[in-house]
Amino acid sequence: MATKSHQNPVYGRVDSAAQLGRLVREHRKGLHRVTVAQTASVSGVGPRFISELERGKSTAEIGKALHVIQQLGLDIWVIPRGVTPGAPATVHAELTIGPGK
Repeated sequence: MATKSHQNPVYGRVDSAAQLGRLVREHRKGLHRVTVAQTASVSGVGPRFISELERGKSTAEIGKALHVIQQLGLDIWVIPRGVTPGAPATVHAELTIGPGK
């Protein structure tokens, strides 16, 4: 029986739910080789949630998604654009909202 080979995931910036889902799936399959059912069991969610998260469902519950990600041994960092992760930075952020918003 042939086995599928999975490349190691490319870690870094995530711009969409689909991209996050792909990274989570690649990490689970490529590094841990655990099933959707095993991941769901360890994370306390249903297999359907894992499947939807990995498919990039944009309405996946953020708290559950973060918990699953942590259970898989991944961390999420929120940093300002242009700042290198781990580098000290002084943050000055501006939010520009156009007329009528």
